[in-house]
Amino acid sequence: MPLRSITSLAAVVLIATGSAVFAATPTPTDLVAAAVDAAETESSMDLHNMIRLAVQQEETTSDGNSEATEFTALVHGSRIENARVVLSHGVSLAMSGITGWAMIRGELDSRPQTPRMAAGTIRQMLFPLVMPFSLQMEGVTLGGVVEGSFDRTPAWVLEVTYESGFFAAPSMVAPWLIFISKEDNRVLGAQYLPPPEFRSVIDEGIRYRVLSRQDVDGIDLPAQILMEGIDFNGVENGHVRITKITAETVGPLDLSLFISPAAAEQLDEGVF
Repeated sequence: MPLRSITSLAAVVLIATGSAVFAATPTPTDLVAAAVDAAETESSMDLHNMIRLAVQQEETTSDGNSEATEFTALVHGSRIENARVVLSHGVSLAMSGITGWAMIRGELDSRPQTPRMAAGTIRQMLFPLVMPFSLQMEGVTLGGVVEGSFDRTPAWVLEVTYESGFFAAPSMVAPWLIFISKEDNRVLGAQYLPPPEFRSVIDEGIRYRVLSRQDVDGIDLPAQILMEGIDFNGVENGHVRITKITAETVGPLDLSLFISPAAAEQLDEGVF
C-alpha cells in the first residue's frame, strides 16, 4: 500500500506496513491521509464501484423509550458524495454531489426543500458509518490537531467544521472532534456539542464510538458503532443507539441510482 504524501518527513517514523506513526503533531491533511491509508488495508476506496451498507439500529432514549430501525445504503466508492438510502414505507433518498432528491412510493418528491433536506439527511446518517473517508467530503473543513485520548487510548484530536446545511439537523452543523489513534491511525470515535444558539431546545450532544470493524474487500469500515448522548459537560446521559453495519462491494457502477430522474432526463436531452 503506497504511503500518501507527507509534507514533513521529520515528523513521522515509518513502520513496516507503510503507514505513518507521527512523532510530532501532524497537519490536519496529513492526519486524514494517514487515517485513509490505515483504512485502505489491501485495496483503495477508489477501486470500489459501490459499497452496500445494511444497517440495523437499536435506540433507547434517556427516558427509557426504545425503537429499532433499519435501512440500506449505497455509496459510490470513488465519490462518496454519490449515495442512496432506502428507508421503510417506500421512501428512498439519494444525492449526487451536493444535490439531493427523494422518491416516495414511486413518486418524485417535488417539494422545494427536498434537495437540501435529502442530501443533509443522507450525510447525517452515513457520515459516521464511512469514516475516515467521509472526512474528505465536500463541505468538510479540517481544523486544528492536538494530542489527547479517547477511552484512555492516546489519540490525535482533529477538529472538523461543516458548511451550512451539510446536515439536515442544524444542531449537528457544529465543530466536531474526531479521535484518531496515535498508534495505528484508526478512527476511534467522534463527538460534538450543539452550538450555543440551539442549547435552549437541544439539551445534548452526541459521542460515537467505533466498537468493531469489518473488512470490505480490502477496505476497513466500522461494523458496530455506539452512539451516546452527552450533556454539555461531556457526560453520558443514558441516551444510546447501537448501529450494526454489514457492508459489501456491489457492482457494476450504476450512476442512475444517484442522479435524480429529472436530472437524468435533462442529461438525456443534452441540457447538461
